[in-house]
Amino acid sequence: MSSRGSLRGSRLLLLPLALMSGFWQHAHGLGQTYCSSQNSGSNFDAVTDIYQSNGACQKTCVDNYAFAIVQYQQCWCSNYAPADQVDVSECN
Repeated sequence: MSSRGSLRGSRLLLLPLALMSGFWQHAHGLGQTYCSSQNSGSNFDAVTDIYQSNGACQKTCVDNYAFAIVQYQQCWCSNYAPADQVDVSECN
């Protein structure tokens, strides 16, 4: 199920897929690298899933994109890191 998502002022989680794709099978979890209120994947139709996770979004994006962007139940894919970023400890 796809839908265009809105940010609603929340910060987004970006996962660098280019770095993680080679290590996917050995990883126990996916780390968060960037946090931003800017969605660099806004041109991508969001994939909405009530069970959305970092891993599910990574699987959606890994073959064709550099980043998986997660916000609540939505996932976007992008090849661009956001220009405006904050420390990942500030991400909600």
